[in-house]
Amino acid sequence: MLDDITDWVRAGGPGVADAPGTLDLQAFAVSRRVREGLPEQAR
Repeated sequence: MLDDITDWVRAGGPGVADAPGTLDLQAFAVSRRVREGLPEQAR
């Protein structure tokens, strides 16, 4: 997985190269502390 991400970054990363499929398996959640500081429509 790390090799896929490294290759993607070397190819230009987000907005330049297609993301590897392994990133589809990952989920990132905004922490509660940060989320509470966001405007309501951004939550």
